[in-house]
Amino acid sequence: MTDKHFWAKQIKDEGLFLCSMEIEIGDECYYEITGMKFIAIATWKDKFDEDFCFKIIKKISKEAGWVRDGDEFDINEIQPYNEPFDIIADIKYLNKDVVTAIRIFNHSCGHFH
Repeated sequence: MTDKHFWAKQIKDEGLFLCSMEIEIGDECYYEITGMKFIAIATWKDKFDEDFCFKIIKKISKEAGWVRDGDEFDINEIQPYNEPFDIIADIKYLNKDVVTAIRIFNHSCGHFH
């Protein structure tokens, strides 16, 4: 990976999700080798090869149709969104229940979708 800390990952038939390698206790995670989701507990590294695990943050907005599996983003290119209401400006709410999707910045048009 590059200096970008987030990327899009297609998870089964569920869609594209914003993901990160920064796993903390209580995070919903995905193990690529088996395709299994799990919640990180204190001993998760004993059961899973951490090189194949990542945190699932939130589903990427359907409006971001140009985003593909493996695309990478930095913090300035993502934005939490509470569909259909309003944008939640504080990035610390990325994986909270009130956020229903993640918007991605489109460099072609200069807007988040």
